[in-house]
Amino acid sequence: LNAKSNYGEEFAKEIFSIEGEDSSLRYDFTVPLSRYVAMNKDLSLPFKRYQIGQIWRKDEPQFMRQREFIQADVDIVGSKEVESDAEVVAACATALDEIGLEDYTMHVNSRVLLENALLMFKIPQDKKRGVLTALDKLYKIGSDQVLSILVKDLGIEEKAANSIISFISSGDINEKFDALSAFSPQAKEEIKKWERLEDLVSSYGAKGELRFDLSLVRGFDYYTGFIWEFAVEKEGKRLPSVVGGGRYDQLIGKFLKTDKPLPATGASIGISRLFEILYQKTNIKTYADVFIANVGPEDYEFALKACNELRASGINVDINVSQRGLSKQLDYAASLGIPFVLIVGEQERKQGKLRLRDMSDGTEELLDIDGTIEKLKQ
Repeated sequence: LNAKSNYGEEFAKEIFSIEGEDSSLRYDFTVPLSRYVAMNKDLSLPFKRYQIGQIWRKDEPQFMRQREFIQADVDIVGSKEVESDAEVVAACATALDEIGLEDYTMHVNSRVLLENALLMFKIPQDKKRGVLTALDKLYKIGSDQVLSILVKDLGIEEKAANSIISFISSGDINEKFDALSAFSPQAKEEIKKWERLEDLVSSYGAKGELRFDLSLVRGFDYYTGFIWEFAVEKEGKRLPSVVGGGRYDQLIGKFLKTDKPLPATGASIGISRLFEILYQKTNIKTYADVFIANVGPEDYEFALKACNELRASGINVDINVSQRGLSKQLDYAASLGIPFVLIVGEQERKQGKLRLRDMSDGTEELLDIDGTIEKLKQ
């Protein structure tokens, strides 16, 4: 299928096409999943799956945005119920909770409510896609620039443009729900589904805050219902999302070549982005528990033997691999925050022992290899 019909024109530009072939590098896992389900009609439904792998996008490289990155997807195919949306959201929240990233916010919106909001402010149907694409950039470029796009580029009346920006980006959410409920029975029903989703996610015990965010768009054309992004803030500024997803009830039907929809919902966890955030929070520079320093080149083989024994016992060890003096080696270990250093010199080598230095207070002990392993494992 043409990429624009799946992702939308704005996102289709980011696909790495392979020259001379009707194929491309993998842009996401959602469309390939849809193809898989369409080709395996005997799957027991609901079908649940996860997948982890590399994704490529022709994006402008910058902080937390790469052209090649690792992503993990969870999806449920064959259920139109809000319970499946809650299961996907909770699975992602549990993953973040398990790795210790608890200060995230789960932003949820509904494409149904968004489209009703556009109708309420009389946005022309043929301008809907462009307006949604512009609104998707609100938190990235600000309301003034989005207003300029709506008015100058899309020809939306300035009053209507200001109204829709104000409605989705500010004000009390309950007042917005009241306005949408009064405008459309469909919107009223969708708000009831949101209340159900809120209760279900709470029952899973997710540690992040769940928030309805009418300004969230997620520009992919295949979304049909609830959409979500998990975000983390740094110094009061929202970072690029670490989880994104939503309901896509029409996409698989395109591959089945039938008018009968096969409901589906899913989410992607940006593993590469999580690494960035965790590094910023912990400032971990190495996983080594101990560094082995050799005083002279003649001490290296003994140091290497000790290194191998420590590693075999399950201890993470870094060892000197450069021609440098002891003080430089100690500076190196300190710069990486390695808590212990084992010093091997002529005296230690002849005694068959290791000098263990605690880098926090400089105290030292002379230990054999078994004593060193026991001490480090404590």
